[in-house]
Amino acid sequence: VNLRGIKQHGPVPLPLSEVYVPLSAEVRPTRMAAGKPEELTMDRLLSVNRQLVVIGGPGSGKTTVLQHVAWALAKALADDDPAFAAAKLGLRLRPDEALPIPIFAPISLYAEHLRKHRDDRRKRTLTTFLSEYLVGCEGVPGLPDDFFVRLLESGRGVFLLLDGLDEVPDEDDRGLVRAQIESLFAGAAGAHLRAIVTCRTQAY
Repeated sequence: VNLRGIKQHGPVPLPLSEVYVPLSAEVRPTRMAAGKPEELTMDRLLSVNRQLVVIGGPGSGKTTVLQHVAWALAKALADDDPAFAAAKLGLRLRPDEALPIPIFAPISLYAEHLRKHRDDRRKRTLTTFLSEYLVGCEGVPGLPDDFFVRLLESGRGVFLLLDGLDEVPDEDDRGLVRAQIESLFAGAAGAHLRAIVTCRTQAY
């Protein structure tokens, strides 16, 4: 977190872990489930379900929630400490399940990718976009070209953090993006894949 406008040379860097305050949220039952909405704090977020949509108004902290999830999972992985992810996020792992790798991506970039490859069906999948995006970030050099595609298609050991469905301004494009996300969840990887998608309430 960079605080700007303070009289000193450059921004003041503050670790997210020191300034993040867990938000309160309301768990809405699915259309098929009965029951009243349940209140929870975001440090229990991942105990709710393997696949979630976080909705809220502008500036309500949706992107910061994803950044916090990514940071907590990365720290837990680096320290080989599943208990840390459980305490910070409410993450519950099965006995045969490893800590998942967080993959953060802005959905608006995927919409641009779809427009760029309108005539190439093979390039339009979410897994292809994510693979190209992550390779382009050059976070882990030397991996095989198809590493992320294979990882995402298996759905194992991955936590997708897809930010800003509402930032796709065209409704037709938003529908295409949503269909591709749903297709990934409905495929063979869907049973194993963990994911959070964020969206403004009105657009959702």
